[in-house]
Amino acid sequence: MSCTEKPNFVIVKQTGLGFSFDNNVTYNSPLASHTLSQAQGVSHPSLQVTSDWGINSKNTITQLLTGKAAQKLVNTGRGHLGTKELLIKKKNKKGRISLVSRFGLISPSISNRGYTLARIGNRNEGLSVSELAMLLRDISNKTSNIKVRGSPLEYKRLLDYIQFLMVEKVTNNDKLFLARPNDYRVMEAVHTDGISLEAAYNGIDENNSTMYGKAYFVTQDRVAALASVVRKIPTLYQTGSHYYYNVNTKVNNKTVDSIPKIREILSKLLKDENYTMPKTTANGYTNRIQQLTTPNGRPVITSGPIFAWFLDTRNIGEKMNDGKTRTVGSNFHKLKNSREKALVLFYWVFNYPGSTDENIKVIKYFLAILDTFHDFTDKKRIGNFKKMWPESDNTAPHTNAKTKTRNGISIQNIPQTSEQHKFLVKLLGIDIYRKVDKYNNTITRTLSKSNKRGAIDVQLRVAHFLYFITNLLGSQPSRGFIAACEDLSTEIMIKLSNDTYINKPFNFGKNICNLLDKEKSCIVIDTINGSVPTCMKKYSVFHNVGILDPTDKGILSWGEILGEDGCIESAKVKAFKKKAKKDREKLKKIAKSKKERIEAAKETRAQRIKNEAAAKAKAKIDAEEKARKATARRNVLSKRRGIKPNTKQVNNKKPVNNKKLNEKFRKLGNMKMNISKVKQTPKPQTVSGARITVPKNQVFNFKISNNNNNKNNKLTSKKPNNGVNNMNVNKGVNARSELNKLTSLRPNQKNNYLKKINEAPNNILSILNNAKQVASRQRTTRSRTPAARNQTPK
Repeated sequence: MSCTEKPNFVIVKQTGLGFSFDNNVTYNSPLASHTLSQAQGVSHPSLQVTSDWGINSKNTITQLLTGKAAQKLVNTGRGHLGTKELLIKKKNKKGRISLVSRFGLISPSISNRGYTLARIGNRNEGLSVSELAMLLRDISNKTSNIKVRGSPLEYKRLLDYIQFLMVEKVTNNDKLFLARPNDYRVMEAVHTDGISLEAAYNGIDENNSTMYGKAYFVTQDRVAALASVVRKIPTLYQTGSHYYYNVNTKVNNKTVDSIPKIREILSKLLKDENYTMPKTTANGYTNRIQQLTTPNGRPVITSGPIFAWFLDTRNIGEKMNDGKTRTVGSNFHKLKNSREKALVLFYWVFNYPGSTDENIKVIKYFLAILDTFHDFTDKKRIGNFKKMWPESDNTAPHTNAKTKTRNGISIQNIPQTSEQHKFLVKLLGIDIYRKVDKYNNTITRTLSKSNKRGAIDVQLRVAHFLYFITNLLGSQPSRGFIAACEDLSTEIMIKLSNDTYINKPFNFGKNICNLLDKEKSCIVIDTINGSVPTCMKKYSVFHNVGILDPTDKGILSWGEILGEDGCIESAKVKAFKKKAKKDREKLKKIAKSKKERIEAAKETRAQRIKNEAAAKAKAKIDAEEKARKATARRNVLSKRRGIKPNTKQVNNKKPVNNKKLNEKFRKLGNMKMNISKVKQTPKPQTVSGARITVPKNQVFNFKISNNNNNKNNKLTSKKPNNGVNNMNVNKGVNARSELNKLTSLRPNQKNNYLKKINEAPNNILSILNNAKQVASRQRTTRSRTPAARNQTPK
């Protein structure tokens, strides 16, 4: 057992014979029931959350598995939805395959008839918002009918809720305790022998254990804190400025309901904004009561024979009924600011009619939906799936949500699982409507009283009600409305604490620690701003709920609890540390040799580049020398035939600009030359039939026609005269084309002829004639054998 390890707390129940395990924690959400437990068949701390949606299991996520439990399932090779990274495998140097720590949604199988949300590898926590957003994005890109398109949203909220529900479970039951053994060596059996946590803690009693019968939920999460408070759970709420507020739900050691006080707070805040609660008949109606009116006098909440508590979000307009014109609507979406809208919405929810149980059910459902918007509208955390909350990038989904009033939602609005939904409202709506026929009796009883539309089944009325709230929260193309709801949650909790903080910044948690010491209570930390105050670490417990949602819990290790002398590491741990040190030194040595290999590779690469540069320079010199010798040979042959040699030096260092040359050719205009085929004379032969090679010095005489439209002019062949072929050429000789055809001319020669043509345009024909003679001689010279080319002229 290592002294750096943190002790695990478990929930135990006091019995007549001692204590028994009662370590599971359950969260009943609006859509499903989730139970956290220790995964079976693997060592701690692999966790399992089993989910029951109340509908066909093959169309739901039935479990969340983490750590080795998830890896054990993934090793079966089942397919998965979502990120392709889930089943990535790596090979080591020995060729062995190992799984990388990833996440995903595994398809149903015979043994597990539903989907499994899995985190594999050496991590045991649930999925973060960004990871769930990535998974939802990948699922949304699939075109098939996937029933669980929006279901992963549920598995972020339960991380927060399952923590304060563990506090509720222990605090509200006098026979339940959070406990751990004082003997740190108990955990050694869990890690080295692979036995379960329950078996290791078997036999726990008060004499050799640390036990707490009461706990506080500690968080800076505003919506989660309010959801905890309405459940009468002791809550320590921390503001962003590091002030702590004790939102304790007990007065004179008796638990009190905070909801009546929250209603008073909301009423006062609305009155401060000039809202009224007249309880009078609405204008134009005989059976409708105004419950809340805006500063402009428009009723925004009314009660009547159909809707007992109607939130009117319509724009102000006129409506005909029984031949009479009435003004309807409240301009809810055009109220002064988002805070006013949040106040009206909270007032409508917290005052929803029904018994105490019925009203609290509505509040819980509302806060669960709000908490999902709180998590999945943060642009930083959903950056890999921005279409979930597009805001100004695409306002159409928000505008569509704004049109969904209480009586504007019908079965035509139900999101279908066969569509590739991306907007958060639609993703939530999928599961809201899939739950129809399985909603809780309490919520159906509530809606049967508040919504008298008998033509609609009460289960569908519940779904319409929840979808109305969802659309309302998604109706603004920004996060302003959601932020206003969060800020209002903070305001409520501060006022529930009588505007008095228990701890201010730089007090280092002293007052909280005094309270915990006095009550013999512990704390379950969700998330706070900054580090956990030192004195509070002593009371911070580490349960499975903390493993599932990892943040800085301020948990003390066994070594910190017992001191250096009190915690002595076992022989197994010492051996493990010795081996770990040896492995680190081996890796360090490998890293050193690797560094040396990298340096040697750099030197080799530098030398190779140097050698390549030298070889390139030598090749360039050889090419220039070869070109010089070729020019000298051509000059000697030209002198031998009485032709003035080309003594102009060619600069081989500067390449010919063919682009510039072609541009000059284009300036010559559209001069066309059509040459008919010349009937060739038979080549002379010897008596034996062998051909005699005779050099051909064919010369063309060109004649330019003045009529550019004469397309019938043809070049006719004439008999040779003094060794020269005379040919008639039609008008429009294309000098540029003719020069390009002389492939035996070098680019510099073509450039020279082009220059002469520009200087003496009247002598085009004679210049071209001369070019053809030179080209013919060069072609004849190049066709000779290497032996002939090497002969010196006589």
